[in-house]
Amino acid sequence: MINLDCLRDICRIYYKYSDDNMVNSYRERLLKFKIVKRRKSTISILMKTDEGFKLKQMPILKPKLEILDNYNPDFPDVHNQIKKRLNKKNDKGILLLHGKPGTGKTTYLRYLINSIKKNIIFFPPNLASQIVQPDFVQFLISNPNTILVIEDAENIITNRENSGTSAVSSLLNISDGLLSDFLNIQVICSFNTEITNIDKALVRKGRLIANYEFKDLEIEKAKKLSERLGLEIQIDRPMSVSEIYNLKERDFNKPHEVKKIGF
Repeated sequence: MINLDCLRDICRIYYKYSDDNMVNSYRERLLKFKIVKRRKSTISILMKTDEGFKLKQMPILKPKLEILDNYNPDFPDVHNQIKKRLNKKNDKGILLLHGKPGTGKTTYLRYLINSIKKNIIFFPPNLASQIVQPDFVQFLISNPNTILVIEDAENIITNRENSGTSAVSSLLNISDGLLSDFLNIQVICSFNTEITNIDKALVRKGRLIANYEFKDLEIEKAKKLSERLGLEIQIDRPMSVSEIYNLKERDFNKPHEVKKIGF
């Protein structure tokens, strides 16, 4: 009989004297086991200091998310394609995730980050102007084969004719130009604006890992999700994931009626 005491890190083998060979065989096998620590997903936050760019690692929790339940029927295949490309070593390209607020972009990003075995750098929106600076390119040279996440990326990826900045050009150089040949940087951009406002150069064939618009759940999808959550409601229109998960919460955007008492 084998008794594993995990709390004390002890293995006890109870046996008869005649079973020495068998016990030695078990012992040799048990010695080959190793304790494997569960990998904690982290994201590196990019910071600008007087000494240059620095990274601060922060943990990121994996949401309890079922892709099939929380997104429309066309998304699982897109998700598999995204996951495959982002886990590919020494790859490049741009991933565009867009749609109105509440459709699940940020939740999906958390889920995706936990599925990728690469260094992931979060690029804060307030550093948008830094993407054109030479010292930022130098920073990326020191961090090749990484994924750059730009949330609320409108300031960087909108049409150059409207914005008057060269941020798009810098982004293209990093992800698909000459620099991309040795940087191997993949870029994830999430945004709320319409795709028609995005610089056309970003969506050219060959540059994109994927381009997906998150929309309200179709009526049947919304019904199934609400049933799984135990919500007894009538759904007769497409609804966002956020709406469904927060149906029991008070809507503070609606005026609160105060009942008048007459005398």
